Amino acid sequence: MDRPPPDPAKLLSAWTETVSGEVTPGRGLANLKTGGLPDVLPEGGPEPDALRDAWTGWERGEIPPADVVAALHAAGLQDLLERLAAPA
Repeated sequence: MDRPPPDPAKLLSAWTETVSGEVTPGRGLANLKTGGLPDVLPEGGPEPDALRDAWTGWERGEIPPADVVAALHAAGLQDLLERLAAPA
């Protein structure tokens, strides 16, 4: 069964919940993963390599969730998601 395409608005909402502390870093990253964040990371952002490196480190269990959230924030994930969620 094919997954639906990622919904940037839902990803932005999940990210906002994560950085605001409404959900734990691990739960927030899991929500982003099931929402399709890995599929939008190739879209780039201010620091595309840093975004991919942080995400890959989490998926491999090499970086703790809180550190991944901090790295994604520093690499501009919010800017990327806001750009993707903006009306065309």
